[in-house]
Amino acid sequence: MFDAPSLILEAQSPLDNVRKSSEERLLQMCDEDSSQVFVQFVQVAADTQQELPSRQFALLTLRKLVTMYWTPGFESFRGTSTVKLEARGMIRDVLLQLCLDEHQPSKIRNGASYAVVQISAVDFPDQWPELLNIVYNAIMKSHSLAAMKLLNEIYDDVISEEMFFEEGIGFETLKIVFHVMNSYDANWEAKVAALNLLHCCILQMSTVNGSSTTKRKELTVEACKEILQMWVNFLTTQNKTISETLQLMAGAKIYQGLTLLKNEFSKKIVAPDMYHQFRTIVMRDLENASQIYMQMVENSSQDQLDAINEYAVNILEFLSSLCDVRFTEEELQTVLRCLSRLCCLNQDTVDSWQTDFNSFVSKETGLVASFTIRDQAAELLSSFDSQDYATVLVLLVHEISQISDFSDGWIFNESLLYLLQSLLLNEANSLEFMDAVTRIFTKLQSILEKSLSCVFVNCRIILLIPKLLEKIMDSFPNVRDLVQNFLFLSLDFALSQDNELIKSATLISFTYYSYFAELPSVLGPDNCIQVQQKTLKLIAQLYPEAEDDTDGVLMEVLDNVIDCNSENVDDTSSIIQTEFHLVFTISSKDPSNIQTTIELQECLGKLLKNVDVKTFITFWEICFPPMVNVMIGSAHSSFEYSPLLSLTLQVLGVLMKRKPLDPTLSITICNDVFEPLQNILNQSKDEEILQYATEALGYLIYNTEAEVILPHLKSIVNILDALLSPGVPDQAATHVGSLTVTIFSKFSNEIQNLIPMILQAAAARLGQATNITTTQNLLSVFCFVTSADAQQTVDFLFNTTISNQNGLNLVMSKWLESFDVVRGEKRTKENIITLSKLFFLNDQRLNSMQVNGDLIPYESDIIITRSMAKEMPDRYTQVSVYHKIIKLFTSELEFQGKHQDPQLLMAGTYGIETNTEENQDDDDNDDWEDVEGPLEYERLQHYVEEDETDDRGEELDEQCLADNLDSRSVHQLLVDFFKEVAAKNISGFQSIYEQLSDNEKQILSENLL
Repeated sequence: MFDAPSLILEAQSPLDNVRKSSEERLLQMCDEDSSQVFVQFVQVAADTQQELPSRQFALLTLRKLVTMYWTPGFESFRGTSTVKLEARGMIRDVLLQLCLDEHQPSKIRNGASYAVVQISAVDFPDQWPELLNIVYNAIMKSHSLAAMKLLNEIYDDVISEEMFFEEGIGFETLKIVFHVMNSYDANWEAKVAALNLLHCCILQMSTVNGSSTTKRKELTVEACKEILQMWVNFLTTQNKTISETLQLMAGAKIYQGLTLLKNEFSKKIVAPDMYHQFRTIVMRDLENASQIYMQMVENSSQDQLDAINEYAVNILEFLSSLCDVRFTEEELQTVLRCLSRLCCLNQDTVDSWQTDFNSFVSKETGLVASFTIRDQAAELLSSFDSQDYATVLVLLVHEISQISDFSDGWIFNESLLYLLQSLLLNEANSLEFMDAVTRIFTKLQSILEKSLSCVFVNCRIILLIPKLLEKIMDSFPNVRDLVQNFLFLSLDFALSQDNELIKSATLISFTYYSYFAELPSVLGPDNCIQVQQKTLKLIAQLYPEAEDDTDGVLMEVLDNVIDCNSENVDDTSSIIQTEFHLVFTISSKDPSNIQTTIELQECLGKLLKNVDVKTFITFWEICFPPMVNVMIGSAHSSFEYSPLLSLTLQVLGVLMKRKPLDPTLSITICNDVFEPLQNILNQSKDEEILQYATEALGYLIYNTEAEVILPHLKSIVNILDALLSPGVPDQAATHVGSLTVTIFSKFSNEIQNLIPMILQAAAARLGQATNITTTQNLLSVFCFVTSADAQQTVDFLFNTTISNQNGLNLVMSKWLESFDVVRGEKRTKENIITLSKLFFLNDQRLNSMQVNGDLIPYESDIIITRSMAKEMPDRYTQVSVYHKIIKLFTSELEFQGKHQDPQLLMAGTYGIETNTEENQDDDDNDDWEDVEGPLEYERLQHYVEEDETDDRGEELDEQCLADNLDSRSVHQLLVDFFKEVAAKNISGFQSIYEQLSDNEKQILSENLL
């Protein structure tokens, strides 16, 4: 006899073997008779005499087993045994009773509720038609919170639009919401639950639009009228001051709903004038929220702070949605007065920032996930139109100018400065109050010179100044002097203070200056060096205690400092050495920090750019010993992934990429690096480690003289062979194409007899590649060999068989499929040039080879759902390789044409001069011919032949790849290609042209003439 309680106890055993054995027995029993197991487990869950952990475990297990044994409607259904219909009814009833029973422990209610929603997804309404009626009755009779919570969850996972509108579920739910909200005996918790339920209804109704049925539109229009009236009544009947947490939560839900209606619903459904009645109410509630907040600033629980935060945020968000309706000056005064209170720092935030400056940095740089009243206030201020912006700016500047002592009541003063900083993010410009702004600058300067006792006001001033300077940079005559003076003032002030908050605020402000000002130009060489030295000193003082986000911010500041390096100033070597030291010191603190790793590569790449051999050797001597220690130390684990090893290889890759060509240096570095890299590539199985090691090896070979690398060539070929093997994952092979091209370009003579084998392996690897980056990288191999000898490449691939498929067919299909996702000028040019060479071959094998053309849409009256689409493979027309090349080039020409100067686009290419404005305006200019619609082929050919005299004399297929990459644009390459093939009808271009769509012909016509 099956004993469910005993099995449950065994399944919770701390002994692994006992636990596994019970799980296996459970599945075996379910396979034999799932109904018996389900019934006994649900009985345990409902038995109050059982221990709570056992009851919880029974419900948790049922959640897992439902998907395996309840019905084939679940993806993980096993099919060995299905729960019988009579057992299902009993199980559903028990689970529903459990989740609606307010006396049950919350863990039991929640577990049962999850199972009910899970089952209702497949059984409602056909097998469980009474479900919602039972839930509705529980709400109507006793305002059951459990029932409203369950209904919310059912809405999230089960209720479809059709159920909501056509089957009357939406109407019934709205009736329940109105009943609870208008009931005098419903408590605040019930009202909050009802408002949550209403939010689900509003989300369903937000899908209604002009094409919806009349029934849906009518329900939504009437419901929205009732909802708005209910909210007006509810908000106007509240006490002038509400402070209870649940009251605040209810108000927050209403303002959230108002914003949703305003932003997401058509004006035909909810007329704009319906919101006017809320303007007075929202101003009153904003005032109320600001007063409540001030009472909570110094001492309140986290629940209270969360409630007032949500309440105020939703009020401000609704106000933001009303910004298309201009506010009166009185309303703006109210808004500003309330914001100055709501944006005061609460004591918890002050304590947190004072205890740990890293939390301050995270918040100020927007790296914290939490959304606060301050954040929403900033959004409101940035949403004002130019007139409201100007009014608020006058009010705010006046308020700040009236402050005589910023330390007195600093919490309000810092709030006003924050509001000004936020207002400046508004895109509107106002140049009417320059005298007042000048006085603000003078006041802020005097504060920094005198040094206030309040740290937070000092920080805010330092952060505000660059934002203010950015706003007036185009209207102040002496803005360069202001930038220079305030930057020095902030840096000197921070260096004079023993406070990490001020130092970090100053470094953040440096990124603001760097964003809008070209500092080397603004400061001049000497001042620029001083600014770099001061900033680097601040970074050095701050980084030992920096953590997490702050490390990334410090690296970003370093990146900005490196941008100020000058090649023409002698006194920069010590600065560069300091930058190099800080880059490595900060990034090595936490190798798993993704932001610092990204910034490290950026900073290091800039530092090493154009350095001489001597400087590079200095850098190498500093960083190589610890790097080689990491690589050697990782050997004991067969170079499995570690953040430190990954970081080391990324740094090595940048160093190899920037390595100067010098025989002596090359020998030293090659001797240092090759063996560790070889060991990693031969032993590691980790995709990321292999990826970065391959990249580093490729750059080492590329930037090292061939004679230095030659002794290692056999080992390199073995590594390449391993990377091209089918067993290596795509990510690990990301750079194998570049490595192959590098070896071919440097050692083609030495590996002549191996090239066919390598090409065959590369083609096979290309055929199985699914990663876009890996595919593009492998295609560079075929770009390279095709550019060298297109005919030989075609011959070789045609005579090669890969996995029972012709090699040429495999490569061309993959190549042409991937062309659309190739991005970046260099790769695009490579592909255009090499595919052009193939087109110019006029090879019958390519002309007869069929590849995918355009996608064929499904022709059926049946609506294709997502699940159906997954089972229906895409179908394509079949066209020749040459036809596909023309279609791809035409599409690329359209894309490139959108990024050309309009006059250059009309001119087509370098051989045609654009018309002057006079010529364009001259209606009698007989030389100008309008292109209206697609041209017939003969006319197209006539036009391009006329332009032959302006050609530069070089045939496209005769130009080597390297020469082209730095000369003509992608647009010019395509235009020249089409001119040549059209003029000479190469590879049957005329026939292909006639088969193009009108749109494709139009693109060619517009770009070639």
